[in-house]
Amino acid sequence: MMVLKFYFIPNMETFTALVAASCGTVMVRRDEAFQSLKGDGDALAFVKEKTARGRSVEIHVSDTRDYFSFVRFMVGACLYN
Repeated sequence: MMVLKFYFIPNMETFTALVAASCGTVMVRRDEAFQSLKGDGDALAFVKEKTARGRSVEIHVSDTRDYFSFVRFMVGACLYN
């Protein structure tokens, strides 16, 4: 699995849509366990809470296409917001 570390999510609705549209598995690391983000409101709330306080979360993706989608999401947010 490929790992992305997020400290800030500029648009949670777009992030949630990206997770839902992902081709593979998208998971968040919570302490020593992993929780799927697809269709899990609790996991998405965890990501939102952590990044709102400036803390990092690790997002693990199983499909390379998803990795590039998440990177494009963050780069686009930096360039256009």
